[in-house]
Amino acid sequence: MRTSAYYLLALVAISAARPQYSPPSRSETSKCTNYNDCSPTGSRRHGYKHNRPEHGPYTAGGGYLQPTSVPTYGAAPPSGYQQLASASPYGGGGGGASGSPTAGGGSGDPSATSIAGPAQSSAAPLTTSGNATIGSGKVALPAGCESKNGIGIGWLPDSEDGSSLTGIISALGGVKPCWAGYYAQITGSTWDGSQLTSKVAEVKAGGAPYPIFVASVQPYIDFSAVPAMASQITTVMNELTSQGLTVWLRFAHEMNWYDSAAGGDVYKGTPQEFSTAWGAVSDAVKGNPNVLMFWSPNYGTASQLQSEGWYPSSGDIDVIGIDVYSEDATKTFANAYGGFCNGFGNIPFVIGETGSDSASADKTNWLEQLTSTEAKTNCPNYLGFSWFEYNKDGTDFRVATGGNAEAQSVLGTSSS
Repeated sequence: MRTSAYYLLALVAISAARPQYSPPSRSETSKCTNYNDCSPTGSRRHGYKHNRPEHGPYTAGGGYLQPTSVPTYGAAPPSGYQQLASASPYGGGGGGASGSPTAGGGSGDPSATSIAGPAQSSAAPLTTSGNATIGSGKVALPAGCESKNGIGIGWLPDSEDGSSLTGIISALGGVKPCWAGYYAQITGSTWDGSQLTSKVAEVKAGGAPYPIFVASVQPYIDFSAVPAMASQITTVMNELTSQGLTVWLRFAHEMNWYDSAAGGDVYKGTPQEFSTAWGAVSDAVKGNPNVLMFWSPNYGTASQLQSEGWYPSSGDIDVIGIDVYSEDATKTFANAYGGFCNGFGNIPFVIGETGSDSASADKTNWLEQLTSTEAKTNCPNYLGFSWFEYNKDGTDFRVATGGNAEAQSVLGTSSS
């Protein structure tokens, strides 16, 4: 079941206007650390520049899933994945007419009626003709994957520098993550996706059910050239799913950062050209039910992202996220993510990447914030996060490998 994107127009009225100003110069370690500080033309953003094609952008306590502790939605999930029997945290199961993120017969409260599933297949989707649609019946997390307080945990492993997925799993007592994320760049008119397909064996090493494969595909070409590449992207996604994997396609993530001079101008084109590219890729992969579209900007409010055109006006959006990092122990989940996720309250929210390059105590605090019960209270649509387990040119984000043990102290080392 899919719904419209432009219901978000209603959010403009309730989002406080922010002054526009030119950003001051940033050091490479400057990151968007507070939702309220992340304006579209200034303030703090994480600005690590990608510098190796096999790696991601140069950006950057115990408890595991019980049988029904992670929300899943809609029709029966793939084999090995679990579906929640209780109510969805997203509000109604369709039929709403207000255009609100929580419309559709529910208030957005966890006790509200659930998203339409097999028993509610006749419920009308939330929709506004002509704009992007939002998947709301397909998100499922792997049964038994790593979690705390019902919040799924995933990793972006730096396989080339020793922080492999298998090493992370071993450090945490053998419990598999919910997500495993990898990066790939399109740099010309042909693309074979080998940066992604080469990671299949690593993702499958622990056996089924496998982690969800988050494919962060970065178009280092003009956005206007992407539609002609859509079939090649689809071929790679199909190759991944043919190996028994569920794939979340995190296409052109941080599109509102990498298009800027501060972000290296590695993305080329206007927001409208991005939207067209998104729609073309979405349409190309939609025939594969095991590929979901994951929209993951770097910063901004719902109204800002929409008014600037970065929220796609075509194609499908199944999962949303935003990349915010922490720099000190004063950061909380609410001030980093609360405004964004609540602005998209009907869509599953997963943090595509996050981390901390600060002291051990700050990393511990950030892990505790990400897995806190307050996080679910602030963002009922929050499903989990992926940690950026990289050591990039001396900037150490790692919490589970390389002698770092913050993850073990917060997340535990065995299933409970």
